[in-house]
Amino acid sequence: MEKVKRKSGFKYREKVYINGKPKLSPYFDRKTDAKAWKKRALQERDRMLSLGITQNIDVTIGEYYVEFISRKAEKAKRTIDSYNCTFKNHILPELGRLKLSETKLLHGERLKNSLRTKKGLSIRRTNNILNHLKIMFNDAVKFDYLLTSPFKALEFIRDKPKKRNYWLRHEIEAFLKANKSDHYYPLYVVALNLGLRKGEVLGMQTSQIDFENNQIEINHSLDRYGLRPSTKNGRARVLAMNPVVRTTLESLLNNRAFQSEYVFTTPEGKPICYSHFTQRVFYRAIERAGVKKITFHECRESFASNFMMASGDIYSLKNLLGHQSVDVTQKSYAHLHPSFLREQANVVSFSGEICPNLKVIN
Repeated sequence: MEKVKRKSGFKYREKVYINGKPKLSPYFDRKTDAKAWKKRALQERDRMLSLGITQNIDVTIGEYYVEFISRKAEKAKRTIDSYNCTFKNHILPELGRLKLSETKLLHGERLKNSLRTKKGLSIRRTNNILNHLKIMFNDAVKFDYLLTSPFKALEFIRDKPKKRNYWLRHEIEAFLKANKSDHYYPLYVVALNLGLRKGEVLGMQTSQIDFENNQIEINHSLDRYGLRPSTKNGRARVLAMNPVVRTTLESLLNNRAFQSEYVFTTPEGKPICYSHFTQRVFYRAIERAGVKKITFHECRESFASNFMMASGDIYSLKNLLGHQSVDVTQKSYAHLHPSFLREQANVVSFSGEICPNLKVIN
């Protein structure tokens, strides 16, 4: 054990050897704390040796991130950009020089505090950054750089539930009626009737529509980087067309004066700009209709909520929306309006009195 005299008193530090290289503990005020650190370090070393794992004690978080992000090459570019933004602007400046093997839960807690108090980031943004950090350390465990993640117990900040914003049936009808002569009316009809994501409807191609079988295969998506030959979760899904959707698409494709591989285009026949559509087109259509302002993605929530309030089935809704888990559907999309719940409260009513029209079942 190393003993060092400081102005504040004696400090103690221990050392263990891993793969022939020394690993030093922090300085402790008490010998017992230094010995406890050494005991834990030796136990971790022995467990890793028993599992055949070689601990990379010299790799820093910054160095490992290069390897980590290289394995994300198959991900969508927006996902890679999100990781790069998170790590380069927030995580690496704080933790980049720290070795993986020396990282503790305390470092994560300090980062969390810094993001909120020093940088003033929102709870949602802070939790997103912490989630990226946890994902990378889970990756380090997966590839045998660590036995366990130090951030396993790192808790996200509890946030207030997001206020759900969506249109009821009368608002949807008012929006569509006010925009019936608008060039993008067919796009709105299809999006609201099928619950499509913005990228799915903007990137829809004529080859996806099967009038013979009355269905649309959702297998493409447009984002700010261009057309991707897959949906958000990488799985295609087939949706049946109701009469409104079918009639709208037949009229659109049969009557336009130009050829395009895209179903929905600008008035000039060009592909719609993903980045500008909501602000420059959709929000103006909302103003024209005088209805409550929602985001384009909340058209999807509007479809889901109205589907459920029309006695739709949650498992059917899961498949229509293309979710892998019904939990996601139920938590984030299937909202029931308070007026609907008040109405449903009258379905069952017990008073202790016999109603004259009540049928008694034996």
